[in-house]
Amino acid sequence: VIAERTNGGVDRSVECTGNINAMISAFECVHD
Repeated sequence: VIAERTNGGVDRSVECTGNINAMISAFECVHD
C-alpha cells in the first residue's frame, strides 16, 4: 500500500539516506 501511494518513493529515500529514522519522519509528514 505504501509503495503504491509513494510509487517507490519510500524505498528510494532509504537507499539515498540509509537512515530509517529519516524514512519514518518523511512517512509521518506524508501520512499526516
